[in-house]
Amino acid sequence: MKTLSEGDLIEATLGDTVLRGRLNRFEQMPGVGRTPASLDLDGYRVRLIEKAVPALPTEPGFYLDDLGYCWSLEREGNWRWGGETYDTVPAHHLPIQKLEPVADTAKKVLERVELILSAGGIHALPNAFGGLAKEFGIQS
Repeated sequence: MKTLSEGDLIEATLGDTVLRGRLNRFEQMPGVGRTPASLDLDGYRVRLIEKAVPALPTEPGFYLDDLGYCWSLEREGNWRWGGETYDTVPAHHLPIQKLEPVADTAKKVLERVELILSAGGIHALPNAFGGLAKEFGIQS
């Protein structure tokens, strides 16, 4: 089963029973109160109908899309890419993440390291590297 998340439209079928709905913030089907994985275990055939479209940011700045292209969001709400202006970012470019100055990211990383050190000492740091890497989008 593909990775599912909040807002995805799914359908679960078992014989003549068909359940269809968008996953809530707990990744459960509304009105059923069950996750797709639990339905799958009970013999339902669960399939993704439509992925949820992530919400676009509203804060002006520079953003990197899922394809690696850099977009800018202007104060007026227009998106710019490749010298062209757009009302929105096409769905196949989503999700999109804000780019920030290196100094801002470095400050956040150092604050997290300081928090880890104050909570668990120097021995806690090696175990925290994976979480830090994931939090700050570092890929090896």
